[in-house]
Amino acid sequence: MNYWKKALLSYKAILSCGVCWTIALCVWGTDVFAQLHAVEFIAANAHEMRRYARPQDVPNAYVRTFDSGESIAVRMEHACCSGAGFNATVLYGSDGKVLVDTEHCFCGYEGMVFELKSIPAGSLAEFIDGTHLHFRPFP
Repeated sequence: MNYWKKALLSYKAILSCGVCWTIALCVWGTDVFAQLHAVEFIAANAHEMRRYARPQDVPNAYVRTFDSGESIAVRMEHACCSGAGFNATVLYGSDGKVLVDTEHCFCGYEGMVFELKSIPAGSLAEFIDGTHLHFRPFP
């Protein structure tokens, strides 16, 4: 069952069960709000990063340049460090594409830099193919 269908069924259960609505809201509400914040974080960062012609110009991001001359800029927000309640990594490549991962947790900026530097790649394509992250295109 997909996430949103499950959330809707839980919402209907809350409405039909007045006694347990507080518990259900605590369990589901936090997760739903966290997911909404994740979407907001991803959209805002994707929009801002695309304003720059080159990933190297993106402020407040980890930038990696490959031997091919291609580069990436990466920003992240992760639940374990910031208390944001969600995991999201936004990657902006020199090809103009924005990729997103919402599953992996780096446990801080230093952890992200260490992991991304350790992926052997000489080009953007090699990096994407060789990564353990689950990047998906962002429209």
